[in-house]
Amino acid sequence: MFQLLDVHYIFFGLVAFISLTKVNSLFKSQDTEQDVRKNANENSKFKRFQQNIVLVWLTMMMADWMQGPYVYELYSFYGFDKATIGHLFVVGFGTSGVMGVLIGVFADKFGRKKTCIIYGITYALSCATKHTSDLSTLYVGRVLGGIATSILFSCFEAWMVTHHKGQGFDMKLLGETFGWVWGWNGPVAVIAGVITNVAVSYYGPVAAFDCSAIVLIIGTLIVCFTWPENYGNDAPNSFALGESFRTFRDDPRVLVLGFVQSCFEGGMYLFVFMWTPALSSVTETKLNHGWLFACFMLSCMIGSEFFNRVNSYVSTEKLAGFTFILSSIVFFFIAVAEDYYTRIGLFLAFEFCVGIYWPVISLLRSKYIPDSIRSTVMNLFRVPLNGIVLFALINIDNYSVKQIFLRCSLLHGTALLLTLYLIKPRKKNKPEVPPEEVEMFDKK
Repeated sequence: MFQLLDVHYIFFGLVAFISLTKVNSLFKSQDTEQDVRKNANENSKFKRFQQNIVLVWLTMMMADWMQGPYVYELYSFYGFDKATIGHLFVVGFGTSGVMGVLIGVFADKFGRKKTCIIYGITYALSCATKHTSDLSTLYVGRVLGGIATSILFSCFEAWMVTHHKGQGFDMKLLGETFGWVWGWNGPVAVIAGVITNVAVSYYGPVAAFDCSAIVLIIGTLIVCFTWPENYGNDAPNSFALGESFRTFRDDPRVLVLGFVQSCFEGGMYLFVFMWTPALSSVTETKLNHGWLFACFMLSCMIGSEFFNRVNSYVSTEKLAGFTFILSSIVFFFIAVAEDYYTRIGLFLAFEFCVGIYWPVISLLRSKYIPDSIRSTVMNLFRVPLNGIVLFALINIDNYSVKQIFLRCSLLHGTALLLTLYLIKPRKKNKPEVPPEEVEMFDKK
């Protein structure tokens, strides 16, 4: 009971802190962004675009959050053992890794809007498969879910960045949009958890997927009626995969960025798998997962707010390096800490890093990946990530909590070393990024 109260205190303390920072940020934003928008002379047009993409992106993310906590629970409810459930998860991640590349090529060639609509339809169909305990149907659902996940984490961002550039909006405002999306992702996750918790209490775990399907339909309709189409390389004789590999060869920074993403997110997924056993191993009190998860999301929101405040003064690459140093150190201390409260504090510190990471990696992708192959490259980035996750799922029982978190620290340390290559000054004999884009992203 005492620990439960402590979690409540942490939650309300974080709420108070983030409320103060958000109020302060609103006043600061009015002062610092006013000149940028006046110079653009398109404040109203940009705001409509920004509000639309934030609404759509958060709606689709809410649908994903609604499903996440109940996938394992639903399979257990249907009576499947741990091994079978593990196989179902492997199919989902494996599909995402294999099909993601083809999805990226399709999106760049035939349209990002079409692909985002396919996301809503595919994920809703995946939700429908959860209404049966037939194992074959559930495997089909995991395949559909893997396809949808690849689209969610590539095509929405690709559409947004390309449209932002195509409309001629000031590139300084791109970071603000990413800040809004990832900053409010945490609270949206909490709201999704509250809604599904009520639904599940009345109708069982399958209700979470019904809620998700409803939200997916709403988001898909908004995309259908409000988004224009945009493309990558739609030349008749182009081949996006070949162009992507040529880009890796001609500009190694793009390939390095992909491995940076895989290393950080690989450690992040290991954290998702392990935070519950890591806390359970140092306390005999039953964990309150809902309140702990809410605290994690608020810490993530604080990290995104930190990004919003420092992004104008520090290069995105250096901010990434700071994030990876901090997260690597945090994981090391998680591994050696044996105290319940210390681990909670370190978990909150890691979620703070995650809150910085999402807008940072989005900005780096928008800077280095060419628009013509953006969806393809972003899905290629997810191939090594899915390899890390699959390896972890298959072998996670062979390692202790300490060993896993030490490996997370190593992964994030590797991300830091790779980031140093991006920070290193480049020779200007042959620009690797179009000069106009380099100028847009230069920091004072």
